[in-house]
Amino acid sequence: MVGSNPAAPDPEFDLLVVEALASDLKAYLTSKTLYWPLRPLRRASLPLPPGTLGGVFLRLHRLRALVDLLDGEQRVRFQESAAQIEETLGRYPDLAAEKMLREVKGRMDGWGRYLEEVTAMPQRYESEYPTQVEGRTVIALLMDTLDETSERRAFAVQIDRADAHLRLILDRHPFIWHESLAGAFPEDRFWWLYGWPRH
Repeated sequence: MVGSNPAAPDPEFDLLVVEALASDLKAYLTSKTLYWPLRPLRRASLPLPPGTLGGVFLRLHRLRALVDLLDGEQRVRFQESAAQIEETLGRYPDLAAEKMLREVKGRMDGWGRYLEEVTAMPQRYESEYPTQVEGRTVIALLMDTLDETSERRAFAVQIDRADAHLRLILDRHPFIWHESLAGAFPEDRFWWLYGWPRH
């Protein structure tokens, strides 16, 4: 089953997640917790997911692509939260790097399991691809942010190995997320969003 009719993004929900982690970011960075329970700062239609740096980087990336859809108040909230996140990360670079490396490891473990499942049983697991590949995208955004270290280089080797596996089982496909996000995720950089697991 090849994916169709991907859900439209929800900038307000992304903004609620970004605001919530921005307000708690110092506490999050100084804690041992990787998946931080988020408390919405205003009414939310759905519970907020646990917060991580990678998850917030993805939502910031999406919001930058959809900034023209934000009203004036939302734009102010977005700009203030983005600035707060940048400032806090700048004050705690070592703690931020530690969190990001832990998140890369956790997401690589989950992504690796999914690749094994979809390779063995593509018809069962292909429908999960648009959701599961979000993890691969978050990994890319985290790796873009991390400074060059031996740990980052080791993860880069693992990622290259997983990507080589993915290329073997992927057929070309139109952008698999909502078309409004395609400009933010060009094919030359985010090629895994332009494919679908082969049967």
